[in-house]
Amino acid sequence: MAHKALGHVWVGAMGVVAMSGFWIHEFQWFGPFSIIHVLSLLVFATLIYVIRAIRRGGPRPPVLRDPGGGVRWHRAALTLSP
Repeated sequence: MAHKALGHVWVGAMGVVAMSGFWIHEFQWFGPFSIIHVLSLLVFATLIYVIRAIRRGGPRPPVLRDPGGGVRWHRAALTLSP
């Protein structure tokens, strides 16, 4: 149950951060919009895709698979270590 609660917190935090990206207007590339706005839309689209896949309970999309058995987390930890 703690894992599920942590997932809800994580998705909520990602949504809040993506939403806050729409209030950044310092870098205007396409009129009032910038690459930050595109990335925020990408985050929302990915969140919707993953939430729908989890609720359906069907085949897990590639985003949710971990064929390396956690090896990716290990690499990330080593990359970020001093």
